[in-house]
Amino acid sequence: MVILNLDDDDDYKNLERLLINNDQLQELQAYLDRFNPIKVMGMESMEIRHSAILAWLLDPVETHGLGDYFLKAFLSQVLRADSTLKCNAVNSRSSER
Repeated sequence: MVILNLDDDDDYKNLERLLINNDQLQELQAYLDRFNPIKVMGMESMEIRHSAILAWLLDPVETHGLGDYFLKAFLSQVLRADSTLKCNAVNSRSSER
């Protein structure tokens, strides 16, 4: 297991490079935008099943064969969608020094 120290500038920059402006993650997003298996299965209102599916997809060692690809794509979207989160993370790192 790799543990990142976000107070370490190199670790933080490596994580940022992995999750932001990553061409492979953007390709996955483009694919996922075309296909919605939840809608295809008629499960839009079944939150418990959604949670189980998300847990399965977010676990890199599960049987989906994606490894950590989906997890990275998800985290990338979170960082892109919530610029406040990114700003807060940077500000908290700065104030801890």
